[in-house]
Amino acid sequence: MKQKGLFDKESLLSNKKSEIAELLGILIGDGHLHKTENRLVISGSLDDFDYYVYYIIPLFDKLFNDFPKLIKNKYKHSYHLVIENKEIFDFFHKELQLKRGRKLFK
Repeated sequence: MKQKGLFDKESLLSNKKSEIAELLGILIGDGHLHKTENRLVISGSLDDFDYYVYYIIPLFDKLFNDFPKLIKNKYKHSYHLVIENKEIFDFFHKELQLKRGRKLFK
């Protein structure tokens, strides 16, 4: 059994390009890299519950061997999918060169 959060970035970049591209699209459209913490956040409607639970969370597990937390924000009627893992954060920030902050592309 692999240790939580351990993954082979070379293998991801060569063998899992479509899955990584999909996560990039999700992050660019509905997410961000936290400005000061090693945290990825994806936000969406309460209607997206099944999409988070049955697609995005398993995709993170498949690629990174780690499960994001799904947090309900009752004040904004939305969900936040949050993953705090330095290696995963660095993969998106350093390897894929995504910027920190609320909007990835301005």
